[in-house]
This record gives sequence, structure tokens and C-alpha cells, in this order.
Amino acid sequence: MQSYEQKVSDALKRFTLDEIQVENCKSLYKQYEEYLRLNQKIAWERVIALKDEAFMNYENLPEPSPAQTKDLLKKVACLKLNGGLGTSMGCLGPKSLLNVRDNKSFLDFSLKQLEYLNTTYGSNVPLVLMNSFNTDKDTLAHLEKVKPAVTVYNFNQFELPRMDAESKLPAEVSSQNQFYPPGHGYVYECLKRSGIVEKLLAQGVEWLFISNADNLGAVLDPRIAQFCVSSDKEFVSEQTLKTEMDVKGGVLMQYDGSIHLLESAQVPAEHMNDFCDTNTFKYFNVNNLWVNLKALMKHQNLVLDLIVNPKTVEGKKVIQLEVAAGAAIANFNSVGVVVPRKRFQPVKKSGDLLLLMSDCFEVTKEFLLQQVVEKLPVVTSTALVNEFLNMFQNIPSLKEAHKVEIDGQVKCGKNVKIVGNFTVQKGESVELKDGQVVGK
Repeated sequence: MQSYEQKVSDALKRFTLDEIQVENCKSLYKQYEEYLRLNQKIAWERVIALKDEAFMNYENLPEPSPAQTKDLLKKVACLKLNGGLGTSMGCLGPKSLLNVRDNKSFLDFSLKQLEYLNTTYGSNVPLVLMNSFNTDKDTLAHLEKVKPAVTVYNFNQFELPRMDAESKLPAEVSSQNQFYPPGHGYVYECLKRSGIVEKLLAQGVEWLFISNADNLGAVLDPRIAQFCVSSDKEFVSEQTLKTEMDVKGGVLMQYDGSIHLLESAQVPAEHMNDFCDTNTFKYFNVNNLWVNLKALMKHQNLVLDLIVNPKTVEGKKVIQLEVAAGAAIANFNSVGVVVPRKRFQPVKKSGDLLLLMSDCFEVTKEFLLQQVVEKLPVVTSTALVNEFLNMFQNIPSLKEAHKVEIDGQVKCGKNVKIVGNFTVQKGESVELKDGQVVGK
């Protein structure tokens, strides 16, 4: 009788995969076997929440002088995780190419931020992009169009066949749905395979700052860079205080004697309230990561915890086996740094985009989106991005808003102001006329 491992090997022969992809696929399937054996969750009794003293605090990090910053910038590079399509928002292309404001996309802002730093300090910090097979073509076309004044390197992350949820073997679906990018955790291996690490090391780069393409708060910060370069740490993970909006965000924990990233998908159902308790886990992972490139090159096989992501494709139940970049923390001499909330400005839904487009933020000369209100309103919208952009061809003032919920249809005129709470329920259609003040 064939072993499960042999069945997987035989099934993978149907696909056009290189040797490294095959080995990684086999490794994920083996991890999945262990995942099932352990009843799919971690052992909660071995989870230890980190105390405040286990973290570094951004506010205690010294501010480098201009001369120190100039020297630091020779030793760092930035990488953006650029594999996402933003399907939850209904994006039709790479999420990083979605316009945020001033006719600039996420990618444009990232390029401008680095260009400002390089111009100010006479440096040449490069931008590295990890694309996916979904985003590579459009991203390269955009770079060719804008011709950035920043050195850009790019490479693609792995693509692997989805797993059939019933047979636990590679799924048989149509060619356009065969493959998926197995999480941004493969950034390290794909980066090493690309040859870019060697190029960066040859240029004197010691540390790589990794962040999500849709997080405009994740700028290269000299204070954190100085801490990285001067410390004995090999890996630094940024954390920030949890709010009611972030209770299911991944957290750092001590597990079997080392620091690990704990994601909500790994938590047993009966302990989800413990995981979400902000008194127990005060901070959550914002996926801003710093890795020492020499240390990275020494690690041949990083051990990354498995994330099991069930999906339905063409009416078939499938499983996407994924790994997260932040999980690499367990492989290095590492520490978490508690950072201000401004370093976490992601756009996951249309409501997030409306907030960033609004007068609650201003664009600084450094091309940062700076919050200009003491407390941001909570803005939610069920609209997909094209529908949203059609409804809000004019962006309302949200400076005096508290909670905005858009589930119905809106036509927003010019110079509209929303104050307090404002709701458009599903099935409702509301026209906001020029200069109108709404809310209660």
C-alpha cells in the first residue's frame, strides 16, 4: 500500500514545478499531517504571555544624529510584501497600485518615502519587492511607467498547488486556479534564491526592513535601524497596543522556551477569549520585521508555524497551506519592539481607504500620512473598491466623526462634513449634497 508521502509525490508530477517547489510542497504537507495529529491547534498550557519587560519600547530608543542616520542608511534596505490582489476589497489588480490620495498608489508612496530619505541624506537605500504571479506583470509595468528615482529589485514568491480538502492531495481544478502563493513566510527562502541577498551584502547592507505593501505607516525608521545595527539581535518584530479592532491580531508568546508568533488560527476555540484578552496580550504583531541578512544566510531551513486556510474554488473545498513571515522570529536571537500606532496604517477594507483619503490625515514633506486628529473615527464599509470610489468621488470631512458605517448606497457631494455617528443601512440610498453636514 502506498504511503501518504508517496501519494503526494505522485500527484505533484501532474504539475510543472521545480525541485525546490516540490520539496516545499512536501514539507507543507508533512507539517499538515502533524497539524492533524495534534488536533489542529497548539497546546494552550504551554503558551506563556510575554511581560512588558520582555519588549523593547520605541520611546526609549535614542534618536540618531543626522551624521549617524546617514551612516545607518548605508546598512539597511526595505522590502515590501507585494503579492496581494486585495480580493477582499474587490481590487482588479495588485493592491499596491490602488490610488490612496493625490493620485499616488501605495507603491508610489513607498518609492517617494525612500526617495526623500535618499535625497536628504545622500544615501541609496534600495526597495525590494516580493511579487506573486498575480502581481508581477502589472507591478513591473507600473515601475517602467513611473521610472522611480530609487533602485528597485524584485523577485517572485513561490506558487504551489492547492490541497483537496477531502483527499488531502493536490487539488484537481482548472489551470487558472491551480496555484496559490503560500503566504509571505516564504519571503526569506525566495529572497535567498533570487541572489538579491548577496547583492545587498556586497553593497554593505546588513539589515532588511520588511513590511506589507498596504501599510503606509511602515516607513524606514532610523531609531529602530540604529537599535538593530548596534544590538546583538538578529530579528526584530514591531508590536503595538491592541484596540477593540485588533483583538484577533497575532501576538508574541513564549512557547517551549523561545519566542513564537501566535496567530488566531492556531488558537483552540475554548481559549479564543484568552487570546483576545488585552490584559493578557497587550500588544499585537503589525508585520513590520527587521532581519539581519548575515544571520539569515546562515539559516538553511527556517522552521515556520503552519497556517491552514480553507477555501472554496470552483465549488470544490480546498486548503491553502501557508506560513507567515513574522513566524521566523522563533529561529533567531530576537526581540519585539513596541512602536507607536502610526506605524500601522493598513488598508484591508474600503472604510480604511476612506479614512486615509480624508482630512484626518495630511501628507507631509517626507511623504508620510500623518494623523491630524487626536482620535480616529471608526469607518466601515461593505462596498467593494470600485463601487466605493464611485460613491465617494468627493471625500467628506471626517475630523469630527466618531463612527461611520456604510452598508448601503451613497452619492457624496463636495465639502460634505460628517460629525458624530453616521450610518447608511443596507438597502438605503442617500445623497449627500454639496456643503451638507450629516451625523448625530
